[in-house]
Amino acid sequence: MDWRLAILVAYVAVGSISAVLAIVMLPSLPPLQSVAIAGAAGGFGRCSWSLAGHVGRGDLDYKWVPWYAFTPLVGALIAIGLYCVTPLDVTETAVLAIGLAAGYWQCDTLDFIHRKFVAKIAPESAG
Repeated sequence: MDWRLAILVAYVAVGSISAVLAIVMLPSLPPLQSVAIAGAAGGFGRCSWSLAGHVGRGDLDYKWVPWYAFTPLVGALIAIGLYCVTPLDVTETAVLAIGLAAGYWQCDTLDFIHRKFVAKIAPESAG
C-alpha cells in the first residue's frame, strides 16, 4: 500500500470516529467544549477534503503531513475564538455551526475575528 493512501485511510478513519463521538457527546458538554470539538471536526473535514484530492492526484508531499495533523487543533482554537466574540445567547445548533464553520474556513474566520477586535479597539479605523 502506498504511504499516501495509508495516511488518507487512517486520517479519514480517525476523523470519522471523532465526528461520531462529538455528535453523541455534544448535548452533554458545556458550550465552550462543544464549539472546540465542532471546530476540530470542521478542521478534520477540511483536511480530509484536501488530503483526498492530493492522494487522488498522486501529488501529496510528505512534508505536508504535519499540516494535516495540526489543522484540527487549530480549528478548535479558532472556533473557541469565534465563539468568544459572538453573543453568548446562542443555541446548541448555533454552537455546532460556529465550530464547524470556524474549523473548516480557518483563514476567513481569523479575518472576521480580527475585524471584530479592530472595531472594538479602534472604531474609527474599522471602516
